[in-house]
Amino acid sequence: MAKINIQNWNEFTLETLFTIVKGSRLTKKDMIEGNINYIGATAFNNGITNHIGNNEHIHPAGTLTVTYNGSIGQTFYQEKDFWATDDVNVLYPKFTINKYIALFIAPLIKAVGKNYEYTDKWQIEDMKKSKIYLPVDENNLPDFDFMESYMKEKERNAKIIIKQLFSIIGGGKQLKSTTWKFYKIGTIFDAKNTGNILARDVLDGSGHTPYVTASAMNNGVVAYIDASNYQKITGHCILVGGKTFTLTYQCSDFVSNDSHNFVLRLKENVSEKAYLFILTILKVSFTSKYSWDDAVTKEKILEEYLLLPTKNGGLDWNFMDSYMRTVENKAKTIVSKCTQICYRI
Repeated sequence: MAKINIQNWNEFTLETLFTIVKGSRLTKKDMIEGNINYIGATAFNNGITNHIGNNEHIHPAGTLTVTYNGSIGQTFYQEKDFWATDDVNVLYPKFTINKYIALFIAPLIKAVGKNYEYTDKWQIEDMKKSKIYLPVDENNLPDFDFMESYMKEKERNAKIIIKQLFSIIGGGKQLKSTTWKFYKIGTIFDAKNTGNILARDVLDGSGHTPYVTASAMNNGVVAYIDASNYQKITGHCILVGGKTFTLTYQCSDFVSNDSHNFVLRLKENVSEKAYLFILTILKVSFTSKYSWDDAVTKEKILEEYLLLPTKNGGLDWNFMDSYMRTVENKAKTIVSKCTQICYRI
């Protein structure tokens, strides 16, 4: 694989690489049904939170979107024309770009966004002046050929791993053979909003209690604090980011940053693996439905229905637990067998 020589990198401001413009707000009531991607402040689904027919403020394919509010710094390459909400900035490249170059640059931009707290905004003027390091050629210009070849090789190696993944896990026969039934979420979960501890009051390392946000990174944990003056939330539950619909399983007691967040706690006492099974189903079922513009609340989620395994008229907790244990064991096998390939990536 192409080697990255850290000595052959140089610093570039984003405004030297891109023309940056702000997205345009579109309220839920003004949306028209259609097939145009609507990009919002989310970390999932390439930023797509809806599909609309409105076409007044369409941005072209071949551009990048970066969230500057909410889930800050989420960077995606858009391969189709789209509408970006006003929580998103659109980056028009000043160079010839393709998805491989974009995939190389996107995580570098995202890393800069981590410098901004969840309660702050990465304002457009700050974004223009933000700097990233890129590999350069003999003329000290961005080496886009290298970036493209590097990402293509990563893709090839990733496909090898995916092939091994499917050969070990199989085609999901276990899921297809069980019986599934819709359950109203309010009949199986209780929901409660979390407290509100501002980032400015957080001193990382002051204690051992996880300070959990609606971030999709590091299971939402951004600090460990002394929580003796706060009411802890009992662990063994799902934390739902009320603005971003991020879902994380929290095994131990914790505190949270935003009262818009809430916890889902099963009415029955079940295993961690069963929680992880249901968390996955929740993500698949509702990630594309809820967004910054149409935020999820505990009242909304409790009225939703979820398709889950059933047996003898009730939820099949044993199946969920054993299925996730099987997935975990197979994942460990994959990691073991693919170590050499992973090193090359």
